[in-house]
This record gives sequence, structure tokens and C-alpha cells, in this order.
Amino acid sequence: MPVPVTEIKQFIEIAKERNASELRVKRLTNGQAKLKLRTARRLYTLTLKDGKRADKVVASLKSTVKKTVKL
Repeated sequence: MPVPVTEIKQFIEIAKERNASELRVKRLTNGQAKLKLRTARRLYTLTLKDGKRADKVVASLKSTVKKTVKL
């Protein structure tokens, strides 16, 4: 089961501390974006109402994880 994360700062900390291997970005039709972070043990999800914020989160994690963008 995915673990939902509610805060962006917490999501970024998880990505850096737990050696995340992949970040998937799913763009929803209503302008929202869902970020899925895969670690060795768990899948963490963060849902953002603004798609531009998702781009900023992805840019901040650029050197930490491998990224895959899905539309």
C-alpha cells in the first residue's frame, strides 16, 4: 500500500534520506499532479493541486533520484 505524504518538505526529506530510486509524476486532467516516490521498502505519494509546484519539487530532487515523467 502506498503511504500518502501531505507536506512537500516531508516528501523531499524522505527522498533524500531513504535513497529513493525513482520518482514518477502523473499529471491529472484537472491540473493536479501526483508524485510517486519509490524507495526500497515503500511507495510514497504526494498529490498537489498545482502542477507548477510539482515541477519545482522535481527540480529540487534532480540529483537525488532517477525521474520518469508520465502524462
